[in-house]
Amino acid sequence: MLDTNFYPKNCIDLKNCETIDDLPALKECFVVLLWCQWYGLDHTIRGMIVNYFKQYSHILFGFRSYSDDKEIPLFASFLDPKKVPGSPACLIFYNGILQSNIQGFLLPKEFEQLINKY
Repeated sequence: MLDTNFYPKNCIDLKNCETIDDLPALKECFVVLLWCQWYGLDHTIRGMIVNYFKQYSHILFGFRSYSDDKEIPLFASFLDPKKVPGSPACLIFYNGILQSNIQGFLLPKEFEQLINKY
């Protein structure tokens, strides 16, 4: 269950989306995907993630299953091309660790260091 007191009001359940193509709106947007164990993160860190990306985008939350007994949250943020010029970006976090930073969208160093501590 999503913690609706914490998450933004414009949540969409991505549970049944197997690929980006399953959500047509994603094709129109610059996309940031953060794969992390969201509930393993401190609320302060979660808030920092949300607030950081709110500067550039609206944020969607959902869950994607990796096995029958374990779900890892999917954090998807759609960047506004008007605010973030250049190529689409994809940031992938797994277990809170930055795995991939594709096509030049860079997190501030202090933000990246903070995330990597968790």
